[in-house]
Amino acid sequence: MSRKSLFLLSLAATIVLILAYRWSRLDFDWSLFFSGLRNLQPGWLALSVAVTLSTYVIRAFRWQVLLSRVKPIRAGPLISTTIVGFSAIYVLGRAGELIRPLWLTRREQIPWTSSVATVIVERFLDTVMLIVLFGWALLLVELPAAAAGTMALMKDVAWVLVGTATGAMAVLFFFRSNIERILRF
Repeated sequence: MSRKSLFLLSLAATIVLILAYRWSRLDFDWSLFFSGLRNLQPGWLALSVAVTLSTYVIRAFRWQVLLSRVKPIRAGPLISTTIVGFSAIYVLGRAGELIRPLWLTRREQIPWTSSVATVIVERFLDTVMLIVLFGWALLLVELPAAAAGTMALMKDVAWVLVGTATGAMAVLFFFRSNIERILRF
C-alpha cells in the first residue's frame, strides 16, 4: 500500500468516525473539554510527551536486541516502526498490535514469524515488569487499617503472580536450553 493511499484511507476513516459521532447524538460536554484544555500545564504536558517518546526509543532498542539473531537492524527504522505500531494500537485497539511486526517484515525483509515472536516476548517481559512493580508497590504502600483485609488479599494475589511469572520464566529457560531434545521428541 502506498503512502498516498494509506493517507487517503486514514482521512476517510477519520471522516467516517466524525460523521458517526455527529449522527449518534452522544452527549459531549464541549465546555468541560475546553476548560480542561485551558487548565493544561505546559510543563507537565511536555514532560509526558518526552517520557512517552523515550519509551518508544527504549522499546525499539529492546526490539533491536531481540531481533539481533535474525538480522541486525539499525535503530532508526525500529524507532519509526515502533511509533507506527503503537499509533495503530491507539487507533485500532489491540488489533493494531500486528501492524508493528507486519510493517517491520515488509520494510526489513525479515520472517513474519520472527517478528511476531519478538512482540510476544516483549509482551511477556512487559507483563513480568508490571508484576514486579505491582509487588514492589504492595510491599511499600501504607494503607489505612480499614483496608487491611483487602490489602492482605492483594498481597497474596501479588505473591501468586510473582510465583507464576517466575515459574513461567523457568519453563522458558528450560525450553531454550533443551530445544534440540524437544524438537526431536
